Amino acid sequence: MEHTNKHGETKLKKECTLPLMGKAVVHKLITELGVFEFESSEMFLVELMQGVSLEDIKAKTEAEFKVRFGGA
Repeated sequence: MEHTNKHGETKLKKECTLPLMGKAVVHKLITELGVFEFESSEMFLVELMQGVSLEDIKAKTEAEFKVRFGGA
């Protein structure tokens, strides 16, 4: 999935504005910037893509996330 839309706005929002098809269905999200995992209603950044910094991800992500590199 692309991390931002064609206008450069984040797709990783604090709250979904579209109708939900299912809650807690996604467990892993991979974008061109990084890999996120979902656990107990929390989002964790578990991997950065090559050449991407944590600051890049923070600047392009509205949703709250915790950093968890190297596994749990």
